[in-house]
Amino acid sequence: MHDSRKDTVIEDSYISVGDDVIAIKGGWDQYGAVYGRPSKNILI
Repeated sequence: MHDSRKDTVIEDSYISVGDDVIAIKGGWDQYGAVYGRPSKNILI
């Protein structure tokens, strides 16, 4: 599992629950901060 994502497209998705959401992760806990790799260039 990756903690960040780059150059990503999310399309043709149908999400149907009480609180639809797409959450973009940018690193996990202190490890993400040390690694310094944010999520970027994401098209929804």
